[in-house]
Amino acid sequence: ITYKSIADFYYKLKSEWPNGKAVRFIDKKSSAERAFLFKTIFKKTEDDADRFWIGQKLYTGDRAPMQSPSDQMTLQFVAAFKGAIGYVSSDMQIKNKDVKVIKAREEIP
Repeated sequence: ITYKSIADFYYKLKSEWPNGKAVRFIDKKSSAERAFLFKTIFKKTEDDADRFWIGQKLYTGDRAPMQSPSDQMTLQFVAAFKGAIGYVSSDMQIKNKDVKVIKAREEIP
């Protein structure tokens, strides 16, 4: 998956996987992984995103992605919702067979 696709899913610019299945982004609040995601992939601050979603709620009614408090809950949400995508710490052991691990890659300029 590309960094751009991750951003498109988070900001709901794309709402389906290539196979047509709906995407549900699971955002892990208050985490080092979230800070990395925003700084490295989105090139925005977490406050920028929070303001974006406040605006979306006011003007379009669209809500921010569901937030998870932990790696374990993120995995549970991803397993429970078909087409869901989330992120966890790199040392997280993923043993659930309903969760597919995908790694982000940078786009080639």
